[in-house]
Amino acid sequence: MSEKAYNIWGVVAGVIGTIAVLIPVAIACCCVRRPSTLYPPLAALLKETRGLLDTAYREGLTEDEAELRRLQLNIWQSSTEVEELCAMVYPKDNFWYDLNNWRKGLSRDISLAYNELNSHRVALAEQNSYLRRKKIGI
Repeated sequence: MSEKAYNIWGVVAGVIGTIAVLIPVAIACCCVRRPSTLYPPLAALLKETRGLLDTAYREGLTEDEAELRRLQLNIWQSSTEVEELCAMVYPKDNFWYDLNNWRKGLSRDISLAYNELNSHRVALAEQNSYLRRKKIGI
């Protein structure tokens, strides 16, 4: 065999090997970022945040009514946004519909909503913690 034939087969093997590695990695990245994969943690975060708000009302942690009302309004706005995202995520539960939504930026919207809701949850948790400590005199 000539030296050229050996190099060509080396290139062919390298290309096949690269494709065999890159395709599964690309598919795994797409599956992790699918809107139907990202939505359940967002819904769970919304439920937890609503629970914190209910706890604040139930335990009387309402020193600053205006702040609590502002947080409640922010959580309600986030709730509306989460419900709108749910309506876009779940009409059809198949891979191609999900991939099309991912391409349109729905995963980005879900991530932004998650980050916004998480910041509201953190503010509410900090306020609850501060007011609990203040109630017991710490």
